[in-house]
Amino acid sequence: MIQKIICAVCAAAALVCVSCVKKVQAETKPEPRKNGIFSRITARVYDTRKQVSDADLRLILQAAFASPTADDSRSTEFIIVQDGNKITGLKEGNPYASQLNTAQTVIVVAINEKIIRHRDLAALDAGIAAQSIMVQAAELGYATVPMSIAPQTVRVANTRKVLNLPEYVTPHIMIVIGFAAPDALTSASTDYWNDSKIHKNGW
Repeated sequence: MIQKIICAVCAAAALVCVSCVKKVQAETKPEPRKNGIFSRITARVYDTRKQVSDADLRLILQAAFASPTADDSRSTEFIIVQDGNKITGLKEGNPYASQLNTAQTVIVVAINEKIIRHRDLAALDAGIAAQSIMVQAAELGYATVPMSIAPQTVRVANTRKVLNLPEYVTPHIMIVIGFAAPDALTSASTDYWNDSKIHKNGW
């Protein structure tokens, strides 16, 4: 009888210990790892000795192609620019883009007007693709910075001229991808969480 009582007490104690361990584990559970957009690094000066690898560039573009488009029109076009003269030409039409001075790889996200089904959503499609490019690049360890082209008519015209784009292809965004220069000032994506901007089931 005494043995049964001892066994019962031991079993109960074991359950209590397991419960305590689980509680401690729950209380000390680490913060979820933040990947994706949280891993993005912005740089405006790039290492001119290093280039994005072809394999990484392909994966970055695969991410862009995987992006959703309005009515699944798949109207996004991507122009890879690694020719120094052409990058300089892009800079001439966008004088505020100092990052182009040291850029080694630029991807221009454009919309094919012959394919898109909803022209009023062209900027949305281009923006989503650009975001996918930057997130995938960040996951691979590259810094990025986006620059607008459309709807500024001067920038659109200059980009068309430099890259020999047909009139039905409208460039919307260009993104520099590369390694930040060793002495460059960089900034990581910031968590701008704001409870006051979150509304559930209405305003």
